[in-house]
Amino acid sequence: MKWKDARKIIGYILAKDFGKIFIEIIILGLHIWSISLEHPISMYLKIILIIIFLTVLIYLIIDVKTAIKLFAEKHIPIVVAVGRSDEDVSAMVSDVLDSMNEYNFDKRTFEDDFHVNRDNWLVERKSPLPDDPGEWVSFVHRFEDKIVRLSAMPGLKGRKVFHLFLKCPSALAMGLGAVTGIYQETVLHHFQRGTWSTHPYLPLIDFHSRSDLSRGGLHDIKSKATRPYEYIRVEAPETLTKILPVSLHLSGHDPESEVDKLASRRSLSAVHIRNTYNNTLPVDADWFKVAHEVASVLLGLSAHAGVGRIELYQSGPVIIAFAVGMALGTHARIEVFQWDGENYYSVFSLNRLRHGK
Repeated sequence: MKWKDARKIIGYILAKDFGKIFIEIIILGLHIWSISLEHPISMYLKIILIIIFLTVLIYLIIDVKTAIKLFAEKHIPIVVAVGRSDEDVSAMVSDVLDSMNEYNFDKRTFEDDFHVNRDNWLVERKSPLPDDPGEWVSFVHRFEDKIVRLSAMPGLKGRKVFHLFLKCPSALAMGLGAVTGIYQETVLHHFQRGTWSTHPYLPLIDFHSRSDLSRGGLHDIKSKATRPYEYIRVEAPETLTKILPVSLHLSGHDPESEVDKLASRRSLSAVHIRNTYNNTLPVDADWFKVAHEVASVLLGLSAHAGVGRIELYQSGPVIIAFAVGMALGTHARIEVFQWDGENYYSVFSLNRLRHGK
C-alpha cells in the first residue's frame, strides 16, 4: 500500500465519530496511566478499562478493514456490445466475468459493497448502428456517461482501472477511445479463442501496467514514435492537400483502392498507412507499439500546417482503434468513416464528440 492510500484510510477513520472516540479513549487511558504512577488504581477499574479498550480496538480493526476495502485499487469491466442478441451479450458477459476473476472483480461483491451493478458497466445496443452519424455520436456519449458516472460514484473510492471488452465496429471504438482520453487507466482486452490463455479475452494493451513502469505512463501513447516503424509503413506524397484522405489498413478489408479513387475524383492527395505483418497481428506482438506508431503518424499529419481536416478510412482490431482514439482525443480534426461492405460513410468527427458540440 502506498503512503497516499494510507493517508486516505487514516483520514477516513478519523473523520468518523468512532475514530474520534478511539483517539479520546487513548488520551484518557494515557491520562489514567500517568495518574496510576502516583496513586494505585483498583483491579476492578483496570479490568473495566481493559475491556473498554479491547472493545474499541475490535471495532477500530473492523473500521480499518472496511476502509482498506473502500480505498483499495479496483478493477472494473466496461463491456461494449453492438448489434448482438441477448444470448450473445450473456455469453460475452460470462466470458468477461471469468477474465475479471484474475483482477479480483466479483460481480456480487461490487453490487453489495459498492452498489455497482451490470447496468453500470454494460453499454449495449441490440441492432447494428445505421449510417446516421447522430446514432453513432449518441452511443459514444452513452459510453462516456458510463465512464464519468463510475469515476464519480461516491462509494467507489480509491484508484480505478477500467478493463475494456469491445464487440463493435473499429470506427466506433476509435470514438470511444477519443472521449476516454489519457485520463483513465485502462486495460484493453482482445477477443481470440484457442490461445495460451484459459480465457478468450487477452489483455494485450495494458495502460495500467505502463503507468506503474513507465515515467510517461498513459501519455506514452501520445508521444512521437521512433522511426523506422516496426509494424507499419507510410506511403505519402510530398504535397498534402487541405482535406487529406488517409487509409489505415491493419487487418481485414483494405481501404487503399477506395481512398485512391475518391482522392482522384476530388483532386486530393492521399496517405496510406499499411501493416508490415501480412494482415494478421500475432497475440505475442507489441500491440501497444502498433497503436503508438499509428497515432504518431496521425498526430503528425493533423499538426501539419497545410492540412485542415483528415478523412480516416480504417480497418483493424478494435482495441488498437480504441488506443489510437485515446491518443487523438477530441481535439483532432479527423473525420472517421465506416465500411458497410460496399461503401464508406462518415460517422463522426473526433473534434465534435465532446458534449455540447
